[in-house]
Amino acid sequence: MVVDNGAWQRYYSHWAAHRVVDDLLPGPVAATRCFRANREIDEWLDDVWCEGAALVDHDRRILLSTPSPAPSPACACLTEAFAPGAATGNPSSTSPPAPACST
Repeated sequence: MVVDNGAWQRYYSHWAAHRVVDDLLPGPVAATRCFRANREIDEWLDDVWCEGAALVDHDRRILLSTPSPAPSPACACLTEAFAPGAATGNPSSTSPPAPACST
């Protein structure tokens, strides 16, 4: 899911569920480019067919992803980078965190 200028767009790839976290690591612009290379869809997938998902919200500066079926070093890095307070070192911070690791 990509949110940009108030528009919500859903994209689908049959084979990309296990690399969603890897697609987020370079940041929101690269992730958006990657997601938009897939087929745009109007429907929602149910929990049987949806094996991975991500939200790149450019308006609110939020990156979210579902847990990968097989945790990876990329998932751990993303979790650490976007943990509350990662940008400021303050765990109670609500400011948007900056990535701690990117490619």
